[in-house]
Amino acid sequence: MRNTPRSIFTMKPEVLARIYFLILLSFLTAGSASCKHPILYYSSEEVEELQQKARTSHRHIFSRLREAAEEMKGNSQTYTPPSNWTDFSRSWNEIYGNSLISLAFYCVLNPTDYEAFGLARNIIKRFTVLRNWRCSLNIDDDVPVAHSLVAVATAYDFLWNRLDDNERHLIVDKIKHESRVIYQRSFEKWWGKIYIQNHMATNYMALMTAALVLKSKNDHETFLWEKRAHLMLNRTMFLLSFVTDGTLDEGVSYGSYTSRSLTQYIALAKRHFDIDFTKSEWLKKHFWFLYRTILPSFDEALGIADSNGKWFYGPESQLVFLDKMVLKNGFGNWLAMAIQRMRKDGKTLSLARAHCFATLYTEFLFYDEKIGERPPPVSNVSTLHIFKDWGVVVFGRGAETPRAVSRQKLSTFVSFKCGVLHGEAINNIVNTKPWPWIKGWRQFNPGHEHPDHGSFTFYPNGIPFITEALYGPKYTWLNNALLFGCSSSLNNACFTGQLSENKAWLRFESDTFWKAKGTILAAIAQHENVYITGEYSGWYNKELGLKKVYRTLLLVRSDLLIVCDSIFKKNDSSLDKMSAFFHNRFSPFSIRERKNGETFAEVIQGGQAQTVYWASSAGKTIDVRSQHAQFKAEAGKRKTNFVNITTPMLGHSTYVVYTFAGNNLKVRHLRLFDINGTVMIKMDLEDSTLIRITIPSRPEKYNTLLATRFDDYVDIEVEYEVEISDRSVIYLVGKLVFIGLLFLMLCFWYSFRLKGKRMMRKILLKILHKIEGCFVAQILN
Repeated sequence: MRNTPRSIFTMKPEVLARIYFLILLSFLTAGSASCKHPILYYSSEEVEELQQKARTSHRHIFSRLREAAEEMKGNSQTYTPPSNWTDFSRSWNEIYGNSLISLAFYCVLNPTDYEAFGLARNIIKRFTVLRNWRCSLNIDDDVPVAHSLVAVATAYDFLWNRLDDNERHLIVDKIKHESRVIYQRSFEKWWGKIYIQNHMATNYMALMTAALVLKSKNDHETFLWEKRAHLMLNRTMFLLSFVTDGTLDEGVSYGSYTSRSLTQYIALAKRHFDIDFTKSEWLKKHFWFLYRTILPSFDEALGIADSNGKWFYGPESQLVFLDKMVLKNGFGNWLAMAIQRMRKDGKTLSLARAHCFATLYTEFLFYDEKIGERPPPVSNVSTLHIFKDWGVVVFGRGAETPRAVSRQKLSTFVSFKCGVLHGEAINNIVNTKPWPWIKGWRQFNPGHEHPDHGSFTFYPNGIPFITEALYGPKYTWLNNALLFGCSSSLNNACFTGQLSENKAWLRFESDTFWKAKGTILAAIAQHENVYITGEYSGWYNKELGLKKVYRTLLLVRSDLLIVCDSIFKKNDSSLDKMSAFFHNRFSPFSIRERKNGETFAEVIQGGQAQTVYWASSAGKTIDVRSQHAQFKAEAGKRKTNFVNITTPMLGHSTYVVYTFAGNNLKVRHLRLFDINGTVMIKMDLEDSTLIRITIPSRPEKYNTLLATRFDDYVDIEVEYEVEISDRSVIYLVGKLVFIGLLFLMLCFWYSFRLKGKRMMRKILLKILHKIEGCFVAQILN
């Protein structure tokens, strides 16, 4: 592990005690100083400057704050908490707090809107008369309380000078009451003892906000709240400094939940404690986590882990924060503005009503107009990006809009997941326990992750072909992954998915899950070809007898993806079948058959046919079914459609190839050969293009990706290191002979001047492939 950065809890005890003494001293001296609010993000002397920015440099954000205020004034019943607790607690109630803060801040920027201030004042009053801020259906959940607590405390700070003494007294009493509960429960509940998770970040940020707002009350109790919140949030930032790819294990959606609170904490820690987290490697790379996970056409984000396909909070606030505090290069401002332009039409990237106003105030406060806007230099180029810690590879162009380019010209997007629980850095910390305060997995909760190793997505030219099923039960078959079974099963009951499967939350409460491992072995991009391969047998129960499980992805062209599964099992394994699942949550698959008996699956997306073909080293006895499932999601129910391909496993090794052809592309005569440690895949396309692909069946060692293209012929080969044997020498000699024949025939083609030369070339190619097929068969025999 690399050198650990200096942090509050890695210091010597006497130094730590001195810091806590200084915090306590600040509380004791706060009463003698002016206690005039606001104090959280700005002082009363800065209000006039903020109002000036609202009219000039920040007017594009202020206009959205004004629109939010108009929406709340026009639908006040929706945004005002019911005075009756039964009605208030009947459903998830974060909408009231999330909206209140931005309304209160709007009142600061536009103090002459008395109707808006009256509404904000009434909302705060309603909060003070409720007996608590919980949800009756989730009575033990502290997150709704935290949403309300951070809102009331922040609104109190913003509007303090416009409230009378009686109102201030009632609000302070209510903030104290709810903060005491949160503080006490932080020692009792699971969220209070863990790090890097949306519940802990939300709840501790609420406690920190309340403590800072009440700091001037000269109260030792609020000092304890601040000390507790500061310790846990500080440790979270320390641990994240080891996550050097900028990711969060909970994925993009829940990651925005966590980063919303963490960016606020970082800003407050710098302002109030002079603690600077902006040198964190995680923060430096977090922009790429937000940018490279945007799907083509700019209407969704990558749905790995629990997700709704979008961001829950922001991410404009987080992006402008990154630009102001960390990047200072315009990337964050540019992406925030691009997202806003897409949201203006109200059709894409829209947030839920409960979330849409939640981060407007911090977006305004964090925005630095002097930095400007600048797109990343690779914004117009399809690029391979490896999130090493997360165990995810993505290939795509990043942010692009349908306004700028027609749908057919949108970039292709491919993703692949193969890693460890909670990412490499945290997984290593859990297993090695490098500090006394780390007791193992009990300090973490990756319950929003999925059993999805080996899973991938494919958007050919922006069309959603193979997608994530998003938030749902944690079953392997709800991901684009593999299950294994034996023929003694009844109704597929014997099929087994990956470790940690569970109905609601991913299981992680055992060292076994934290030692499970998947590894991305290679990720190469060469022109329009992409090669990705991973091994993840460690994610299956050892009793299954799996020796190695490889999945290889090869993007041949923008609308053609080849996926090859190479499965090796032990001698005593009883497994005799494997089952692959491929999802499209928008449209159902249909199973079709050609006149020659060739079967394929088809899904219609964007008015075009997207087709799946398959071949196996075990022969043609493959069971294919088109199915759908409905399941409980984050709100209501969600549906997904999938094709399920079950293949026999004969002998110690099984190879299965799947081709995913988008945009009406038709594949014919898909064939698979196993040649002495090499998998050869051959197919014909409808336009008479012949494709031959050679990849290692055990791809631990590789050198490079070679692609040769002619008008009607594509040859792609992944070169790798192997031990030379008699059979491999025979194959090598035969291949050289084949290349020589190919060269001679190519010379003949280009010297041929008759009208029928194109037809002759096709005939010669077919003859050539017949010769090669006979040669391959001879080797296999």
